[in-house]
Amino acid sequence: MASTLDDLVNRAAFVSAEAQLKLEEVVGSSSWTVDFSDQPTLTWGEQPSAIIMTPSLIGTVSTKAGTWHWGWDNINDFPEAVVADAKRVKAKAREIAEVQTAELALEGVPHLPVQLILAAKAITGTWAHYAASAGPATDVWMLLDAQELKLGEPSALKVGPVIAQALSTAPVTDHGAALRYYAELRGFRVKEDGAQVILFASDGHAIVTFENEQIVDINLELGAKGVREGVPVPAMEPASVEAAERAEPGVAASPTLTEPVSSPLPDEAAVPTPEGESGEAEEERSGLEEAPVDPTDLTQREETPDASSAPGPTHEQSRSEAPCESSLEQSPDEEAEASAKREPEKKEKKGFFAKLFGR
Repeated sequence: MASTLDDLVNRAAFVSAEAQLKLEEVVGSSSWTVDFSDQPTLTWGEQPSAIIMTPSLIGTVSTKAGTWHWGWDNINDFPEAVVADAKRVKAKAREIAEVQTAELALEGVPHLPVQLILAAKAITGTWAHYAASAGPATDVWMLLDAQELKLGEPSALKVGPVIAQALSTAPVTDHGAALRYYAELRGFRVKEDGAQVILFASDGHAIVTFENEQIVDINLELGAKGVREGVPVPAMEPASVEAAERAEPGVAASPTLTEPVSSPLPDEAAVPTPEGESGEAEEERSGLEEAPVDPTDLTQREETPDASSAPGPTHEQSRSEAPCESSLEQSPDEEAEASAKREPEKKEKKGFFAKLFGR
């Protein structure tokens, strides 16, 4: 297994981006409900057309505290099926400090949740994820498995959108390694020709051009004679334009894409960009994107869907509450003693949320 967090990120980045585009295509803006029981489920939409997936809790982000907490440190006492993948990640990455530390501060490293979920993908081979809200200040990062998320045969048409998505949303440190991993994992035939790497698939081939070890251009060649019929097109919009504009360290600019005139890139390549809201209004996030939000910025809080992506009927979140206090009156000394006893419990239950929640 890879010896550094960057190695795992490079291995997973491009396949993850394709899986996220697939997830967006499958579920759109559907409402969802998570059930972290012995047989965990994430259900999109309503019966009879609901789509049911199997979630695995990898970690949680507290936007208030600005921390990531690993799912393998099971402070909520979830069933083994819920946290098994997180424990597997810990067991397979013993040499990576970020994986072995139960709680990590996110100040100065806003991409860390993305890096950790990509590491989990590289180890488990489960490529889709969702970051769901379990409360006003808690985001739950889950891997998702379902038949509907199978990627199928590799496609040259998807190479451009996938790479643009990945480089816009994940800190890929080695473009060449990431592309080789992608070709291997997806089953492309590969030919290297100087500064170009060519990925062959049944629908044509993609020519990826490097400059200074960075991907700078992607072209498609389709047809039996392999004639290039491309025109320059703008790079695909990242999942979060705001995040891309911040130009966080380690996130490369999207390469230039070209596409055949006769075969435009599929619509699924387009990832909608949520509209920002002014003042103290809450901001919409789909949870499907990989672009992270700085958890230390307390102005970035839980969001309300806009009219263009109305998710359907909202499910009231079921939250576990602290035990009710006794109705008997307490003396000041008794109250102080009771408060002192409760304080450790508050710390122990940091990040606590219910087994059932949804949107």
